Formats: sequence, structure tokens, C-alpha cells
Amino acid sequence: MKKGRLLLLSVTVACSGASVLVLEILGSRLMAPVYGTTLYVWSSLIAVTMFALSLGYAAGGRLADRCPPLPALYRILAAAGWLVLFIPLLRVPLLTGTVKLGLGAGGLAAAFLLLAPSLVLLGCVAPLAAKAAVAGLGELGGRVGGLYALSTIGSLAGALATGFLLIPFAGVTRVLLFAAFLLFLPAFVFWMGAPRTAERRFWRALTVFGMLACLLWSLHRTSYPVARGGGFSILHKTDGPYGEIKVVQYSSVRLLLIDGTLQTALEVRSHLPLFPYAAAVEGLLYAAHPGARDVLLVGLGGGILAEAFRLEGSRVTAVEIDPAVAAAARRFFTGPGDFPVALEDGRTFLARTSPASWDAIVLDAYAGEAPPPHLLTREFYSLVRRSLRPGGTGVANLISFSRGPEARLARCLGRTIGAVFPWVEAYAVEDTDGATNIIFVFSDNPRTIRRLANVKFLTVNEQQVTGLLGRKVDLSGPDGFVFTDEFCPTERLSLAARAAMRRHLLQLFKPWVLLE
Repeated sequence: MKKGRLLLLSVTVACSGASVLVLEILGSRLMAPVYGTTLYVWSSLIAVTMFALSLGYAAGGRLADRCPPLPALYRILAAAGWLVLFIPLLRVPLLTGTVKLGLGAGGLAAAFLLLAPSLVLLGCVAPLAAKAAVAGLGELGGRVGGLYALSTIGSLAGALATGFLLIPFAGVTRVLLFAAFLLFLPAFVFWMGAPRTAERRFWRALTVFGMLACLLWSLHRTSYPVARGGGFSILHKTDGPYGEIKVVQYSSVRLLLIDGTLQTALEVRSHLPLFPYAAAVEGLLYAAHPGARDVLLVGLGGGILAEAFRLEGSRVTAVEIDPAVAAAARRFFTGPGDFPVALEDGRTFLARTSPASWDAIVLDAYAGEAPPPHLLTREFYSLVRRSLRPGGTGVANLISFSRGPEARLARCLGRTIGAVFPWVEAYAVEDTDGATNIIFVFSDNPRTIRRLANVKFLTVNEQQVTGLLGRKVDLSGPDGFVFTDEFCPTERLSLAARAAMRRHLLQLFKPWVLLE
């Protein structure tokens, strides 16, 4: 093979490898608004990727033995580019259609329909490229090994670029366009140098149109607010390093969604929380520890808890891992906010904090529909106790069922906190058989929670309500166990609560609000 063709082939397999990893990583962002970012979503994405590539390897190998490999390779590459280009257009109907199957089967079906067609074609690249590169058996090992090395290097570059550069600065759709462009470009170069035939004209035109579509689409900018009826408008949308951040306005209510999960709801005129859990956290904290002055909040969200603590006279420090969330909170919810925000993981922050630094620590960090597992273990709560002053109070928010078999998650967390703190109580925000916010209060000294009074929040119809908390939650069930860094199966235990939350969100919002 001529050096020019070998160089083009090398670039081709590198671009193909990069595109595979870009698609696999982007799959979680494409599905998150409807299916979240659970272990089940990632398992579905990995399984679909492996299955589709294996089909492609087999099909590509058979194709390489039956026809000239180079023209077949670049036809497939151009076709894969067009399939990737159509993913943003097919995303909404596929996600809204498959959700009827449930979060497990629906997520697997959505991953397959979105990604498998293009990944099957990309799987064909390696065997076709290997057949084209090998002129004789004496070169077989070196050539094939080199091509697979380049494909892996391309995958490595695609993974790093997607996570560290492309998603935070370009957004999901533009990254997909970039992946499609990577596939069109080497196909265009090949067909430009092919013999002058009708086939060459067709495939050259197809790749040119594909590259132009990528470039023109990437220049398109959505102007906010976008109104689509039903009173909803989107004020802000950005892709942060840890999820898609969206600020939605409905009448005078402002909502913060991260990966399609509702994080904050605020009535703009009164600055009162729309849902009662925030008022419950505030009320329980000061009921258990009226004199709390130095308060650490792990998980900023929209910042309304931090602002509420500040207005109570406490000195507040917030920890938020995602700078894009902190920026949205300052701009759309809290304003400038007279409290510092540390941009790092809550556990690493506590690990480097001096012992006995806080009167109270409030844990409200969520990754999608549930707290990150490393913030639920005995080892983490040992850090919390170390960081609290003697007599200090901790408060933790958990979305779970409060009774029945599905309440095992709450019982396990209660058992975990109880393994570190001698006193722990939990309160359901709503007295319901369904999923609700459960607020844990704990300390190294037993407390008496006085009756909560003058705790105000708004209902969905903007009616102001005073007083809340459905009932105290029984944490004594025999099925509870202590979460540890070694074993913390929260993905499995929280599945029912996550499904309930997703169903509620899909009923609350129009599909375009989640997927715009």
C-alpha cells in the first residue's frame, strides 16, 4: 500500500475509534433528561456498545473477504457519519416513545435505537482497514497491531476530549456534530482521490453535504427564553462537567433541573421554596440546634437553603462540585449571595477541613435522583462527625419510600448514621405511601425536636402553607444494614424511588422541557 493511502487509513481508524468513545460517553447525556444517569443507564450503554461493535466486527470481516475493502470502508464511514448526524433529530421521539417500557427496559431500548446503528457500522472499520493494510502475510502482525493501536489511541483521545473539553464548552449536540465530521472528513479525502466514476461523484457529494450540515448546524444558537406553550419557558441551559443544567420558568415559579431531575423550585416574588423539603430541612436544623452559627451545606443546588440559613443569622459555607450549577444559582436564584462556595467534592472538602469546624452540616448533594454513594457510607459520616463541634448537628436529605419494603434504603441510611452518631431521627416530609423526602437529623448528643412552627412554603398552586412533616419514620426494620465504602448498593435500593420520581417529572413537564 502506498504511504499516502496508509496514512489516510491510519487517520481513519483513529477517527473511528474516537467517535466510538464520543458516542458512548455522550449516550449518558442524551438519555439523562428522561432516564437519569443511573448504573442501569451506564450498563445499558456499555452493553449496547459492545454488542453493536461485535456485530460490526463480524459483518466487516465477512465484507472484507467479499469485496475491495477500501471503497467499502469509506462507504460505511460516510453512512455512519449520516447516522450520527441524525441522532439529535431522533432523540426526542425515541426517548419519549421508549419511556413507556419503564426505566430499565426503556433505557436499554433507547440506548440501542440511538447508538447501535452507527456503532455497528463503526465496528466494520477495523476488519476492513486491516484487510486493506495487509499486502502480505509477512506484514500481517505489524500492520494489524499498528491499526488497532491507532484505534485505541483515537478512543483515548476521544474520551479525554469529550469529558474535559467538548461537553463543558461545546454542548452535547455540537459534540455529536464533531463526531460526525470526524467520520465524513477521511471519507471525503478518499473519494476525492478515487477514480472518476458515478460512484465517486455520489459519495463525494454525500460527504460534502454531510460536512456542510455539521458546520452549519454547529453555528446555530438557541436564543433563550424559549417558550413552547403550557406557560413554560427555558431561561438558561448549559452542559456542565457533571450534567446538563437547565433553568425553567413557569409563571412566577423558577425551577432548576440537572440532567432532567428537579433540584430547586422557587417562587420568585416571595422567594419562598415551592416544595416543602427545603422548609423541612431549615425547620429541623434550627429545631434541633437553635444556636447553630457556622453551617456547612454540602450540595448547593439553587442555593435557597444557603440563603435561608444566612437569613437566620448563620454563617454559611456551601460546597458544590459543579461550577456550572454554582453559576446558575448565583444568576437565577440567590443573587450575589453573601456566602462562600467551595467548588469541590463534599467528601474531599471535609477530609481537608480542620476537626470541629462546624456547628451544623447539612447534606443535600445529589447526582441525578440520589446522593452519590460515597456520601452515604459509614466512612463518610465518620468525616462528618469529625468535622462537627461537640454537640453539633447534622441534617441529611434522602428521597425514598418511608414505609414498606421499598423503605429499605431509608432504613439502611438510618443504620449507617446510627453506627457513627448515637442519636438519629428521620422525618417524612409527606405522609404518603409513595416516595418522598426523608430528612435525617443526628448528633453526638440526643435532642428533643420541638414542634415546628412558622415554617412556610408554597404549594404548586402558589398557596402559602405553614407547618409540615408528615410523621416520624421508623428506622428499626431488620433488613437495614450499614453502608460502607466496600458495599453501598444504593443504585439497587433506590430504583423504586428513582422510578417514581421519573414518572412524576414526566407528568409534571412537557417532554420538550426535559429534552429541549
